[in-house]
Amino acid sequence: MKSTLLRRPVGASVLYLNEFHHGRYLDRLNAYAFRIPQSVREMAAKVETTPNVHENQVLVLIMQLSAWAKKSNQ
Repeated sequence: MKSTLLRRPVGASVLYLNEFHHGRYLDRLNAYAFRIPQSVREMAAKVETTPNVHENQVLVLIMQLSAWAKKSNQ
């Protein structure tokens, strides 16, 4: 399965990842998309193409994006 998220605006990736936690991390995901848009797209594409992804796995991904976004500010 090939992901379509890499060719779409970063907002599509944010909304896709947001679905796993029903809006709980939307503000954070939007901030990460502003700072590191390509990373958000790539990680969302990996989730999209991985079968049977659990919400806890996506939470780990969001925490990783947080670390990368903080690093990009330094």
